[in-house]
Amino acid sequence: MSRIVVTQTAAACGTGQTAKGPFYCPGDHKVYLDMAFFRETEQRFHAGGDFARAYVIAHEIGHHVQNLTGITKKTDALRAANAIGDDMLQKQSRGVVVPDSCTHGSSAQRMRWFKAGFATGNMRACDRFAARAL
Repeated sequence: MSRIVVTQTAAACGTGQTAKGPFYCPGDHKVYLDMAFFRETEQRFHAGGDFARAYVIAHEIGHHVQNLTGITKKTDALRAANAIGDDMLQKQSRGVVVPDSCTHGSSAQRMRWFKAGFATGNMRACDRFAARAL
């Protein structure tokens, strides 16, 4: 039986815990690596070795690049648009989507209109009332 020990590391994003695995913190522009995570992926999923570690590190560095280029702000907003679409909220609360009762747009619609405005910087690009299709 394996024993899991959770340790904590202070980061600008709050306290990181080894139970969460490696992560990137945009607050201090640092990647936090969890060596227990690497051991677990090797033992549990047989995905160990230098290449597997490099893959995880590259993933976290990718988050840093996203942060530096401004992509992180866009993807955070897209996640929110997706999460609060009428279809997602209905599925979570009712277990089924009733399209006729959607009043604020589906996740796809919300993401589409956010992208349109974000890409152009023009609020008129978000005029869904003038659109032929939502």
